[in-house]
Amino acid sequence: MIFPDLPDTHHMEDTIRTILDTLSQPYHIDNSDVYLSASIGITVYPEDGNTIEELLRNADSAMYKAKNSGRNTFQYYSADMHLEAQQRIELENALRKAVVRKEFVLHYQPVIDARTNRIVGAEALIRWQRPDVGLVYPNDFIGLAEECGLITAMGSGCYRKPARRSLRYWINVRMISLSRLMFHVISLSMPTCRSWWPKLCRQWTGAASAGSGNHREHHAQR
Repeated sequence: MIFPDLPDTHHMEDTIRTILDTLSQPYHIDNSDVYLSASIGITVYPEDGNTIEELLRNADSAMYKAKNSGRNTFQYYSADMHLEAQQRIELENALRKAVVRKEFVLHYQPVIDARTNRIVGAEALIRWQRPDVGLVYPNDFIGLAEECGLITAMGSGCYRKPARRSLRYWINVRMISLSRLMFHVISLSMPTCRSWWPKLCRQWTGAASAGSGNHREHHAQR
């Protein structure tokens, strides 16, 4: 959308607010109300650029800034947005490579029952072991991974094998009750984990119950 010959930006802002208000009204489709929202990026000629390509790129950067600011709003382009957009592209490319290279790791911390002071579970926390940066915390990449559609591949590649290994370890060292498997992973928010985690628990519960007699015999011999 182009606004030619505007005396100042205030006239443009009034029009943009009207657009946002109009789009936010409900649309009645098949007896249902459908709501829309818009994120609008604004760039000004010639202050922000002299070519069509440059102005479109800047408007796009401002639009993404509006999205990250809560949507249903508008943002003006500023020079630092170009740097942010470039950093976002670089981070997305690095994330895609990280999924293929399996650069994500899990760190565990115990969950303790305050009544018994016993360890009853573990919290699995995802980290990105980025070769050129070091350890990256989830707040710096989870949001982008969700936007890029990488979260499912990340969860499947990162959680399945460590979860199997960790569950086996916790059962073998008898730090949990075999009669009612209390081991749980709190932070498995990724959709792929919800399908195979219960099955994995049942599988190892059965295996552990079958082997519990051997453990008691070994304990008696000691």
